[in-house]
Amino acid sequence: MIISVIGLILFVGLVGVTLLGGRLRRIVPAEHLSADSKEVVKLALGLVATMTAILLGLLISSAKGTFDTTRSEVIQMAAKVALLDRVLKLYGPQATDSRSALRNSVADGVRQIWPAERTGSVAPSTPATETTRTSAQRQPASPTTRETSRRPPPANGWAARS
Repeated sequence: MIISVIGLILFVGLVGVTLLGGRLRRIVPAEHLSADSKEVVKLALGLVATMTAILLGLLISSAKGTFDTTRSEVIQMAAKVALLDRVLKLYGPQATDSRSALRNSVADGVRQIWPAERTGSVAPSTPATETTRTSAQRQPASPTTRETSRRPPPANGWAARS
């Protein structure tokens, strides 16, 4: 709605300036309407148009760069969440609560970033103390897949690299 109002204001302004220019042409002295004066005005308008085109190009380039950066950050975050979910899946039934908490956290994050309705402010759905309390209550677990259960634990406490 606001875009159409701005467009209407610009249209009315341009029509008004055009009509004003037509009336001023009768009042302006003849030496201001010579071919040289018209040529100077054409050059000035060409310069303004060129500078506007350069400015719009830079603006679009900046917006594209910001979009690409944000897109790659979202893709990286999604990949990290998927990896975390897979790692938690290796822990089997012990990590069911953690996996559901992860899914709920991701769903809340998506709703906060991209709300269905774009009006109003978005408040966090869970306070930080509740999240901290939940993570503090979790017990350490170990993966329960066949591959990890067959492997003897490493001597230094770190997982061996494949």
